[in-house]
Amino acid sequence: MQWRLSVCRNNTAWSTRASGLLAAVLTGCAGDAVEEPGFREEVTAEAALEIKGGYPDAGDRAVAGLLITDRRGRVARTCSSTLIAPNLVLTAQHCIAEAPKLIACKTATFGEPVDASQVFATLGSAMWAADAPWIAARALLSPPDGNAVCGRDLALVVLSSPVRGSEVTPLAPRLERPPEEGEVYSAVGFGDTEGRARDGGARRRRDGLRVECVGYGCGTQERVTGSEWRGESGICSGDSGGPALDVAGRIIGVTSRGPAGCSDPIYGGLIAHRDWLVAEATRAAEAGDYDAPWWATGSGVAERLPSRRPLDERWLSCTHGPALGGVEPAPALLSLLALLALKRARKAAPPARAARRSTISA
Repeated sequence: MQWRLSVCRNNTAWSTRASGLLAAVLTGCAGDAVEEPGFREEVTAEAALEIKGGYPDAGDRAVAGLLITDRRGRVARTCSSTLIAPNLVLTAQHCIAEAPKLIACKTATFGEPVDASQVFATLGSAMWAADAPWIAARALLSPPDGNAVCGRDLALVVLSSPVRGSEVTPLAPRLERPPEEGEVYSAVGFGDTEGRARDGGARRRRDGLRVECVGYGCGTQERVTGSEWRGESGICSGDSGGPALDVAGRIIGVTSRGPAGCSDPIYGGLIAHRDWLVAEATRAAEAGDYDAPWWATGSGVAERLPSRRPLDERWLSCTHGPALGGVEPAPALLSLLALLALKRARKAAPPARAARRSTISA
């Protein structure tokens, strides 16, 4: 059986209209986010649900919206993510790297990632709000040892500057035990609303969901690997990379994929990547000049790492694109997003004449 990645791709009308403006604002230095021919309409038709049954969420401020551009600076896709340290964001790898649209675990592999200069995060509750605070990425990190999609659909985005703790408190991954069948969790993401409205970009949350099965207990290895798990429902386009949170508010999975209809989401587990997450969190703390998060020092893994490790070249990724460092939005980007918000509002409001006709016919 093949499963669909739930990324929100560049198939909305507003992204086409705004591409000229955005190209002048967001200019990358390498990489591209392309779509396989023949899949655009199928993905659009079958991946158009939000966190179904959820509600607007202004409280989970560490859950961030992620915007990825193509190499010409145009909007390519959007995803969800989670701040797990002041300058470190956890998301799905298929959000920042090429991947097949239809996933068969035995054969699906990741391609090249986009360049870090093409990725931007916002901790605002609405991605397209004029005052959304955008932060540029400095580097993109993926798990070591292979490029298989299933079991490795996680990635880290290193931000260009740390977020102050007084503004947002990062969430902690749960690294000491995996999810259990029947465990209650909440899903958070920036996906589209139900139907074909294509109006994603607002943070939403759904509570009271339950873990359906874990690892190979979910059936054939073609669907779910041993490090993944299957949730209840409600995840689709634009929710990729968003977190599943346990009752204590800790991350137990990253939204990866699901079948058509978005009724059985697959989440990437964290336990198999514990050493990698701890190591990169330790490096991020060194780069950002802050104390490593408690979950990276308390797991016991960090104690086995050298106290000072040199930063590799991934931390020095090209950053000569948009100057969006810090938590204040760049003026040009702010103006663009304000324009997008205005166009979306105008599109949502029916013309007065059409409204009158509707009233008469009713």
